[in-house]
Amino acid sequence: MINLLIPSYWGPLGSSLRSSRKSVHNSQLLWLLDNQNFEKIYIASQDYEAQDYVKDPRIVYIDTPARNPATARNVLLNQLDILGGIGIFIDNDLTSIATLDSIINRITSNTAWDLLGLTYVG
Repeated sequence: MINLLIPSYWGPLGSSLRSSRKSVHNSQLLWLLDNQNFEKIYIASQDYEAQDYVKDPRIVYIDTPARNPATARNVLLNQLDILGGIGIFIDNDLTSIATLDSIINRITSNTAWDLLGLTYVG
């Protein structure tokens, strides 16, 4: 199955930027949780507060202090290395959900795998 990997940092505590980013990310999570084309969502949760977590068995938070984007992605890559399988990185402010849906559908279709010379077993 496919795992979604989201490095998530909303900005400094109490800032309007943080509030705005959190709102977009929560909308993103609501849509993702309605989509059945993935196994888990792994979130590198940087400087989250107790009320910032969405409770769902398909979401796995990896708490970490604020980092630069590349280091946060490495935290998630390490998790994917442990799990194996396929991971799709998406930003926590992705607003074009139709694009993500198209990507997931393309990856899980036989056509995409045939182009790579692989077989998808999902």
